[in-house]
Amino acid sequence: MRLPDANRYFSGLLSGLGLSYPGAHRVPDFDLTTTAGPTRLSALLRSGRGLLLDLGDHATPPGFTGQVGFVRASTDDAEYRGRLLLVRPDGYAVDPADLTRWFG
Repeated sequence: MRLPDANRYFSGLLSGLGLSYPGAHRVPDFDLTTTAGPTRLSALLRSGRGLLLDLGDHATPPGFTGQVGFVRASTDDAEYRGRLLLVRPDGYAVDPADLTRWFG
């Protein structure tokens, strides 16, 4: 554990940050503004449920029946502004079209 490369490797394994999934990417814990006020993504994921996060003005996708949380919000993060994200409880975003695959 005295070697920095070994330390990063084992830290990634223990924290889960070293995992990757096909078709999914980890979403950073960015600042959001909702109708209830400012919050962070991690606060919205505390329930342990998936989250359909609308950072634009999207129509509700087909297959959405309320099995995951739904929040409309805005962000200053240019990479995510205007997007519709389906975020799993572990913080990975997947294609919203796969809603029933992940949460059906």
